[in-house]
Amino acid sequence: MQIMKSRLKKYGYINAKLRTRIGKLLDDEFFTRLIESRNLDDAFQLLESSPFKGLKDTWESSRDLRQAELMLTQREINLYLEIFKYVEKDLLDFVKALVNRYEIDNLKNILRLWFRKKLDPHMTEDTIEEEKQYLYPNPIIHHLPIEGILNAENIEKVALLLKETPYLDVIDEGISDFKEINSLFPIEIALDKYFYINLTDAIGSLSKTDSRIAKRFIGVEIDIQNVEWIVRLKSMYNFPAEKAVSFLIPNGYSLKAKSFASVYSLQPMEIITTLMKGSYERFASLLFTGTQDSYARLELLESMLKEIEKREVFHILCGYPFTVGIMLAYFILKRNEIRKIITILNAKYYRKGQEEIRAML
Repeated sequence: MQIMKSRLKKYGYINAKLRTRIGKLLDDEFFTRLIESRNLDDAFQLLESSPFKGLKDTWESSRDLRQAELMLTQREINLYLEIFKYVEKDLLDFVKALVNRYEIDNLKNILRLWFRKKLDPHMTEDTIEEEKQYLYPNPIIHHLPIEGILNAENIEKVALLLKETPYLDVIDEGISDFKEINSLFPIEIALDKYFYINLTDAIGSLSKTDSRIAKRFIGVEIDIQNVEWIVRLKSMYNFPAEKAVSFLIPNGYSLKAKSFASVYSLQPMEIITTLMKGSYERFASLLFTGTQDSYARLELLESMLKEIEKREVFHILCGYPFTVGIMLAYFILKRNEIRKIITILNAKYYRKGQEEIRAML
């Protein structure tokens, strides 16, 4: 009884607040109307009747879809930062670790712009200034020195500029591979790996019940991320098995390092289907759509992830309400909602047909 009262006190307010927000998420009917809207202007007009009111003004004043996307990202981040003031210390550390995803994504975008500048000596200052406006400008957890990074002479200088953040060591880890293949891919993998390791470490501060829920939910996401990475590492860079496996994120739910090492000699689609047997076999049918294109099937891993996430969210929302699961469910549902809006708006911008848009979702 005492434990129940403690959990009620800890989660009562945040549970009520987040379930209210979940209840306001856009439903399938709204997304159908958004897909069926005649053009991009009509789509923005429709969004005025939703919690995304004001997005239309940004579009109409700039006619710049990327500005509207940035506004969506800013709103999303602000929603999560607001949660900071509603949770206790152990939960705050975990929520900060979750929100760190957005800072890492922003750092990746900064590094990509820096890399484009290094690759193209003819890239003008005007072009760089134009691209900078699409970067998230404010600190999320740490300060990112955007100007300094963009003007850095080399990747070592980039790393040093991040000495006040955890990312100095992370980028150092990927520098040799970055130089070997002249690609940011190893550094981006190192950043994602840091995100999941840091998030897993933050689970350690949670209660036994919360820890069990979080480990399952995040472990499933790690499994699918690792499947995608191992195929890309094999297909795009053909790293030796031992090196490829070293890139993978630890603490997956069902798939361990030895599972990936044992299938690395197979062809890409054989790797996917072999790894999906067992815990994820019921979802493996999503990979078989008649196409023989391994890369096309690889893209279907995202669809599989969405289905697996839906299952996990369903279990959380139908289970005992006073756990960390409500935050995990909200983060996933809100992130997916915004991704769907961005996908539809981009499709409207490029005049895609309704069926093509549905296939993209």
